[in-house]
Amino acid sequence: MQVPIQITFRDLPHSEAVKTHIEEKTTKLQHFCQHIVSCHVVAELANKNQHRGNLHNTRITLTVPGKELVTTRNEAEDMYISIRNAFEDMTRQLEDYMR
Repeated sequence: MQVPIQITFRDLPHSEAVKTHIEEKTTKLQHFCQHIVSCHVVAELANKNQHRGNLHNTRITLTVPGKELVTTRNEAEDMYISIRNAFEDMTRQLEDYMR
């Protein structure tokens, strides 16, 4: 990656465990595609709803030569499930990009 990964927490306390988990997932993306220019990951508390619970959302913006890949709407009550869903979606997008 040409630019270091950016990780932003919105409406959440900073967590080294979550940060490390995101960095590990990003490293796996780099093994899959060597042409990644930059990556910005936003972990946020998307919804504070009394009936639906607290939903976490993970948004990834990945820049590759000639294209910007974005994944959003990965809402889940568990932060780690939201992260997993976001990176699975990004992996699919990278597969399409590599073809």
